[in-house]
Amino acid sequence: MSYTPKQRAEWRNTIYRIIFEADTPLGKLFDIMLVLSIIVSVLAVMLDTVAAIHERWGDTIVYVEWLFTIGFMLEYVARIVSVENPRRSSLPRAPAGTHEI
Repeated sequence: MSYTPKQRAEWRNTIYRIIFEADTPLGKLFDIMLVLSIIVSVLAVMLDTVAAIHERWGDTIVYVEWLFTIGFMLEYVARIVSVENPRRSSLPRAPAGTHEI
């Protein structure tokens, strides 16, 4: 099922479809690339904790970690830009079953 608001710029609708709809080819590719990026990012952090690897590859690993951090930030900005109500989508919510004070 495809949800695309009609009174928005088409580029925002395209980003929405890619990020939130996994039943499209680009949506599937986006999901796969995101999962792989998360795995490689965690692997880089893990490798950086090994003294021998850090000694030899520390600068490169820090560079890679920054690239992933910037990439994840851009992904988050794309999510916010593509939704209909960015404020509601980006603010934290209380867990289900709890009451907000």
